[in-house]
Amino acid sequence: MSTIQHQKSQRLHVNRVALIQELNVAHVLPHLIKSGVITDEDRKSIVAAKTTHNKTRRLLDLLPQKGRGINWYEVFREALIYPNTYSGDTRKKYQILVAFLDNTIIPAPQKFREASGYARTESRLPHLPAIGISDTVGKTQSASYVTFAPSQELYTNGKMSSGKDTEPDMKSTGSSTVPVLKHFATIIREPQEHFQRLEKSGNQEDATQLEKEQDVLRKMRNLEVMFVLERRGQIPDGAELCFSRAMEDVLADSSVYHLYYKYFWQVKLTHNIDMMADIGNSFIRFLERLKDSRNDELREQVVKSAFKLFKFMCDYGLYYQSEVLLFALTRYLSTHTCVETRVAMWEAYVKMMHVSNINVKYHEANQSRNMAKNISYNIKDDKHLLDKSELHREQSVMMREHDSVLQAVPLAEKAFKEVAPTDQQGIVEALCNLALVHSMQGELKKSQQLAVEAVKHAKGYFGTHHPLYVKALLHYCHYSNEFVQDTMGVEVAREAVAMAEKLYGGATTLLLAQAHQILATALLVLDADTASGSDEHYREAETALDMARLVLPYDHPLLALFRFTLAQSLQWRSMTQSSEDAIASLTLAETEAQAALRVFKISWGANSLKAGQAHNLMAQIYAKMTRWEEAEQTLLTSYALHRQTLPAKCYHMQLMKATLGTFYRTIGRPLDAIQLLKDVTDNSDACGGMYIKWVHICCETLISQMKATNQDKEANTYQVALVNWLNKNRQLNRSVTWADLHAPPQTYKRVTDGATEGAGEGSRTKKD
Repeated sequence: MSTIQHQKSQRLHVNRVALIQELNVAHVLPHLIKSGVITDEDRKSIVAAKTTHNKTRRLLDLLPQKGRGINWYEVFREALIYPNTYSGDTRKKYQILVAFLDNTIIPAPQKFREASGYARTESRLPHLPAIGISDTVGKTQSASYVTFAPSQELYTNGKMSSGKDTEPDMKSTGSSTVPVLKHFATIIREPQEHFQRLEKSGNQEDATQLEKEQDVLRKMRNLEVMFVLERRGQIPDGAELCFSRAMEDVLADSSVYHLYYKYFWQVKLTHNIDMMADIGNSFIRFLERLKDSRNDELREQVVKSAFKLFKFMCDYGLYYQSEVLLFALTRYLSTHTCVETRVAMWEAYVKMMHVSNINVKYHEANQSRNMAKNISYNIKDDKHLLDKSELHREQSVMMREHDSVLQAVPLAEKAFKEVAPTDQQGIVEALCNLALVHSMQGELKKSQQLAVEAVKHAKGYFGTHHPLYVKALLHYCHYSNEFVQDTMGVEVAREAVAMAEKLYGGATTLLLAQAHQILATALLVLDADTASGSDEHYREAETALDMARLVLPYDHPLLALFRFTLAQSLQWRSMTQSSEDAIASLTLAETEAQAALRVFKISWGANSLKAGQAHNLMAQIYAKMTRWEEAEQTLLTSYALHRQTLPAKCYHMQLMKATLGTFYRTIGRPLDAIQLLKDVTDNSDACGGMYIKWVHICCETLISQMKATNQDKEANTYQVALVNWLNKNRQLNRSVTWADLHAPPQTYKRVTDGATEGAGEGSRTKKD
């Protein structure tokens, strides 16, 4: 057995007891089987064991037997990081198991140690903490949660300590001078093509970004040196990588976090080293070694660093790891009660809500909200220290995603009104959320105004070269794709993709995947309007899903949204294909839509609006396959779910009625069609007070069906009503332009009072 293989098998051996106690093989077997590490015979042997512990023992015995040809250790590690379970507690537990595996230092064989001087005491790390079940830290802790318990022996300056607990040192790696390492070659490559494009563009904001990029590269290489020192065991005892001066420099400026991600991404792809996860684990180890949070100065530093690192990791896409970090922070803070710890814990729980909302975990988000509220009750005279705006915004997102739009709207408005005027990020985030909830409620003009304001504020505060500007563009596109469906929506989506690619410089991120997804939808709705026959929307939808799969765990609920978009694209693509190709596209669309529906039922709920939308899409696919009975039943299921989750006369309910009415027209049931289409036409004011193409088509379809059934008098009445509706709403409509999006933002008071003017006519040429 090679030295590397020996060390990998020894890592399992050293941590065997903890793995047997805490691991359920059902959570890791699917990934191991999919990756080819475990064969079907292996699986049968494992599951034949009678107890969970014995199944784990068999798995741990089998893995080291796989030999050099199979990358079994790395695949097993990935399976622990992304287990086949939706339990947040289980994922946190496995994250800590991964931390122990990663930080288990195994001596090389004797002859290797003699040749290389491997065993020099000055190069050793302190003894690793033992894995055990802690019942001493925090009263609310789960009994099955794996924690760090400090070992009795710690090395200090190469010598054995007296066995007393030692406090970790935040300043021992704080030297501003980065040491020069022998036999060290950087693995962080300079992105020369990316830098050259920025340099040659002639754009001032590109030049500014290039300056920041060069500074970021220097800091990243300093961090790399500290990372190597930590891996070699050459940082002082009790110190942690997460508190090195190099890491402090990286976290100092949150406005450039996105510029670091390409380097972490590059190292992970090319060398299978997840630096960001290791840094997060380093912070968790540090927190576990702290006795309590009584030291005011230390606690203040820890809290500030924790929230900075959380933002960095969360923006990077390490959602589960960032949640584990917050969990460890709250346990540390719970060891001492004072106003400062309560405020910090309150903020931590609000951030937990944010992660739970991203992970589509309603119950966990609600638990975090309740914890934050309970803490706020105990802060009587210092409530001004709490940022209620962020709490209201996350509550609004939680309600919005779980079909309580009527509750989400006032919370979103409250979040915007209570955001501090100096909190620029909070203002943009609040505007984006406001635009989204009002669009879901069908308040089209208000949604448009807020979406435009979000872009204007993002550009005014951060310029165009910032992730929040891209995020604001995507929120405008969401509004445009839903209601306007014009070429401007495609232009804005293309700009979002181009800017995201420029910001991340080759790194794949969730924001970039979402930009491609939005562009796919913009192209799709425009193609449906123009019938151009282009399948660019399909290529963009496929790209978006591929990117999302790279950055999200294979079972993450958000992947279902990307699969839903791909299914939409495939079913429309079939319209322009030959019969044989169309069948293939529709079959694949059905598969993707069914996969999305399964996840929607699990994560959003079987009776959710998301499930209703998926049924609607599947009905359209069945209709194109001429499977009329299945199409009708699926469409009726969708209609029932819409009625359960939406007000009777809201925009999206009217759209659902129009869809069902049009279907009845298609299958030759004009009387059923007329009944539904009349209701839509009679309540056209519920469609936002703007010209909407599908409402126009619905009215024309109603008139034609009335004439076909000899209801000429009523048909004439609705013809007059249609003319009046067109005259009224086309006069109100104004196209949004780049001049509107890049105009100076409205004042805070005008936005909060809803006094924003509608977007005016302007130049179609993009500014800058």
